[in-house]
Amino acid sequence: MITVQLSDLETLIEEAATFTARDKTLPISGVLIERSGNHLLAVSTDRFRLCVTRIEAEYTPEADHPPFVLAHSELQSLRASVKTARQALPRTERTTATVELDLVGTGMVVELPASTTTLTLQTLEGWPDWRGLFQRFKYGNTQTQARTNASYLADFRKPARSKSDAMLVQFSDTKDGPMRITIGNHFVGLLMPLDKKTEIKLTIHDDLGL
Repeated sequence: MITVQLSDLETLIEEAATFTARDKTLPISGVLIERSGNHLLAVSTDRFRLCVTRIEAEYTPEADHPPFVLAHSELQSLRASVKTARQALPRTERTTATVELDLVGTGMVVELPASTTTLTLQTLEGWPDWRGLFQRFKYGNTQTQARTNASYLADFRKPARSKSDAMLVQFSDTKDGPMRITIGNHFVGLLMPLDKKTEIKLTIHDDLGL
């Protein structure tokens, strides 16, 4: 069993959805959810960006908490259910209400305030070693500029959860490597540069299997 704040879960879903591919024909079109200490991580990619965001969570000590994948359709279903649950609560309860996530077989039961939602989970097949992708590139030594799609970069403002959340943009030491973008202590992402010749060369594709 995983217990999180309703408001935190909504934040996690919205941030992950921003960077999720909508094309169902792609090998990766959902969100990978996994445990990291006392946090719940959401990993998403749309081929151009790879992003990781997290919220605090409580875990049942004796239970197994394996990673799982929500397909884009299931993510949207959860997104709608969480939004409805929040809006149905009095304003004074929206910041304190909790949600329980329970993995049952190939599904997940989501206990929301006053409602229950059951989601079908996908296997981890096709998902890359995303931690390895972050470790593949080094930052802070040589590269000082990169070209990228402005609208993709603009989306990175969305994971800022407060006015004090500064954005750190670091350039890869490899000329065609991704920019690493960190926001606060809860979000980190990779943003691929545009190749000067083709405008579409994205070196992260090989790692993602796309």
